[in-house]
Amino acid sequence: MQQGEAASGLAKLQRAIGKAQVGFRRRGAETVLDHLYQSGCCKVRFPRLEPGRDTEAILINTTGGLTDGDVIETQIRWGAGTRASVASQAAERIYRSRHDPARITTNLTVAENATACWLPQETILFDQGQFERHTTITLAASARLLAVESIVFGRAAMGEAVASGRILDRWRLRVAGKLVFPINCVSMGR
Repeated sequence: MQQGEAASGLAKLQRAIGKAQVGFRRRGAETVLDHLYQSGCCKVRFPRLEPGRDTEAILINTTGGLTDGDVIETQIRWGAGTRASVASQAAERIYRSRHDPARITTNLTVAENATACWLPQETILFDQGQFERHTTITLAASARLLAVESIVFGRAAMGEAVASGRILDRWRLRVAGKLVFPINCVSMGR
């Protein structure tokens, strides 16, 4: 045990760290994969679709949930004229944290005349969970984006309640280089 760990009585645990980068580009009338990078607990899958359907990417966190200093970084880039949706395979779960928050960083870039959908499943915060989410979106003037992020406090159907926790949710949106939606913070006391 290191000195700080001995003082707190908590052993340092292995942390989940993952990164996913996806880029889309046009090839004729189709949107195709231009760039893919995945590491750690982040994986990306591309379902086979019927002809004429927009391209889809599915993000997977292989850990099953985040806690205590875990880090997920996602970068998605829609090239000019592309049409694609990005979703997650399952809800992100934020479990009880001993001291450090889980961190989720998302950067979305949508080029001219592109149509982008950012549709991850909900984030479930469990009692005493902590997380910080930083979302940065950059849109070209003619870009279109549908982005949805939701937070659920526990699972009522399972009899779970959230008595305490901490959330810091920051969004920054730029359109044609101009900041149109500054940092927005939501927090819950512990």
